[in-house]
Amino acid sequence: MPERPSPYRREGEHGLIEIKLSTIQQLYATLDPAPFFEKDLDADAEEYILGAVQDLGLRPPFKIVFYLPPEQADSAEAGDIERSIHNYFAYRLWAGEHELRALMRNGWIWLAVGLLFLAVCITARQFVLTFEPEPVAHVVAEGLLLTG
Repeated sequence: MPERPSPYRREGEHGLIEIKLSTIQQLYATLDPAPFFEKDLDADAEEYILGAVQDLGLRPPFKIVFYLPPEQADSAEAGDIERSIHNYFAYRLWAGEHELRALMRNGWIWLAVGLLFLAVCITARQFVLTFEPEPVAHVVAEGLLLTG
């Protein structure tokens, strides 16, 4: 089966993620009062960039190219786009790593709780079997084994 051509243009070895904006403000979340280089990206812009990076793959280098109207291309905010993109995704990386560490810590705690519960159930099973080898004791012992 022939390989489908990429929907993204290339510039040398770089894949191009091209975004056409009518205003710079389209790139940012409208409710974020932070300065431009610290603002959150608009959810649609973030989704598009992440989807394009996944389509291009993480191995080949890529560039994000913004097309702006001439009156906006020379503004101070246009000069902050690169820094704001870097800041935003660096923060997302930091937040993701922080969340992953918290999940792993909780996972280890719940693993310890589960192993402790299993040990208690197995110990209780052995204790029940030493009392009396009656059918009721075997039923309770097997129930504890299954519960553990």
